[in-house]
Amino acid sequence: MAVFRGASGSEAAAVQLLGFVGSIWTLSPLAVLHALLACFTTVHVVLYYRRPATAVAYLFAAWTLPFVGPLSYFVFSVGSKRRRIRTERRVSDLRRGGRSGERANPYDGAIDDSRLVSILNRAGTFPLCGGNDLQLLTHQDHLLDPMLKEIREAKREILLETFILHRGRVARKLIDALSEAVDRGVRVRVVIDPIGSRALPRDVVPHMRELGIEVHTFLTPNPLKGRFQVNFRNHRKILVIDAKVAFVGDSNWTDDYLRSIESKRSLVNSDVRIEGPAVAHVRRIFSEDWCVAAGCSLEDADFEEVETEAAAHDGGYWVRVIPHGPDEPTDALWSIFGAAIHSAEKDLVLATPFFVPGATMNEPLRLAAAGGVRVRILIPERSDSVFATHAARFYLERLVKAGAEVWLHRGDFLHAKILCVDGKWTTTGSCNFDHRSFFLNYELNLEVTGEEFASKMTEFVEREIGNARRLTLEEIENWTWVTRFQSKLAALFEPIL
Repeated sequence: MAVFRGASGSEAAAVQLLGFVGSIWTLSPLAVLHALLACFTTVHVVLYYRRPATAVAYLFAAWTLPFVGPLSYFVFSVGSKRRRIRTERRVSDLRRGGRSGERANPYDGAIDDSRLVSILNRAGTFPLCGGNDLQLLTHQDHLLDPMLKEIREAKREILLETFILHRGRVARKLIDALSEAVDRGVRVRVVIDPIGSRALPRDVVPHMRELGIEVHTFLTPNPLKGRFQVNFRNHRKILVIDAKVAFVGDSNWTDDYLRSIESKRSLVNSDVRIEGPAVAHVRRIFSEDWCVAAGCSLEDADFEEVETEAAAHDGGYWVRVIPHGPDEPTDALWSIFGAAIHSAEKDLVLATPFFVPGATMNEPLRLAAAGGVRVRILIPERSDSVFATHAARFYLERLVKAGAEVWLHRGDFLHAKILCVDGKWTTTGSCNFDHRSFFLNYELNLEVTGEEFASKMTEFVEREIGNARRLTLEEIENWTWVTRFQSKLAALFEPIL
């Protein structure tokens, strides 16, 4: 054949074989099956997507990667039992009291921007509530010790939710304290994320159950039960004691969070201890997650008997509890972060362990810096993710050129997640400044108004800036082509980082 002129016999045979396989594929039942899967995937993507760019990527994969494309979509993008969760959330809305109740709570002059106030009230599930006492706990306060103290003093109920639980000294202390509470007659419930705690030995959870601790994992991937997704992770960190005290923040129960000379490394964290009406809101979020993990209904969860006790408190802080997740009706934290950044007039302070904001969130930061707002960003010099470290450079370059101060934290790993605007408004909790937290994870943040709490958070960040070096424009201009290639390549994976 003319097409093989000049080619060796083996090369010609190989080309013929490929052509033969291709012709079989086009006529085979496998090709028909792939086409049907791709069509089904296309319909599902179009009906349920939230971000067009991500949808286009999955559509391309579904049609060009036989079987692998559709499978990757259902493993990484489709939420397990999403409709049931949404149904239960609608029932929970009545208990949250946030959608139909009074939402025009005063900000006491902390925010003068009526547009921002409107966005905060509409995006947040719960109303802003006053009368709360807050205590900022950092790694320097040995922040797990106050939690263990409250667990040991609990009288009726302990609710614990964590992203990571690993075997070690911290886990032993926790399990011992929970076991002692069970012996005192305290009901103990624990929710663990199966992806974050994948390194936990399999015998730990059965051992906890033998001790009388009620434990469930949150939507464990199991194809036999129709649970394919591994991408939607419960990143929340919650501890509620007797419906009177709650802890919300970014601390997991691993030895990394125990600051001592015996630890291989330490993490720079911040958590908030709450007393007041906001505790009931945190407790309701736990009850929803518990029902999803345990497979029970909200009506039968037996959470109501101590629901109102935290309201009988008179503190000085206005607080809003902000739950966020792929099954919530809005991308609450993405909306709130964006609106708060746009409202900044003088000063903006951001601390996060993972900085992969995407263009839609990076541009407001750049415009704020270019417009004269003092923008200070504190991130680790090297994060736990190599991809996130490289991708961050892609976005930081534009910010530094616009006049933002970027500080690279050295030494202990910066794990705190804080945003302060104009010294009057703060949000903190489990949400990182990246696509995963904004669109994929289940997160829980607090919104706190007022100068006092914002001042404490800003002082904490400024103290950690003392352990950081500033990223300069000169350093950026001296980046090699390899560094720039790595940063731009990594930024392509922003939707899944």
